[in-house]
Amino acid sequence: SSGINAEYGGVITTTNHLDYEEHEAYLLTCTVTNIHGQATDATVTVDVEGANEFAPEFAKSVFSFDAFDHIDSEQKVIGKVEATDADRGNDGILQFSLADDSVTGWTIKRSTGEIIQLKQQNKDRKRRSLDDEAPS
Repeated sequence: SSGINAEYGGVITTTNHLDYEEHEAYLLTCTVTNIHGQATDATVTVDVEGANEFAPEFAKSVFSFDAFDHIDSEQKVIGKVEATDADRGNDGILQFSLADDSVTGWTIKRSTGEIIQLKQQNKDRKRRSLDDEAPS
């Protein structure tokens, strides 16, 4: 139930649980009456703020993609992990990341979950170029 408590200056109260996923807002009509019976109405909009109630869930527990031993571009998308969050609004926005930053050659697009293979540099060539620049 809900009501307007005149003792507290017209404070609107509710004893029901408000769930953002069910209703983002409520539209109320409030009436005020004086001792002579004259009344007027006002419309009140109550916006419900979402609570982060749900954890994100991956579409499956294991994803499998094929990688390439050589790529011509600087990076290549090899697949996409998918997940959902039952929360709506900002609480349902997902950001993907790789748990192990020590693994080189891979990255993930934070907003989409695309797994990206990065072009590997030839370590010998890189080492030689550093050695060539070393002071004598």
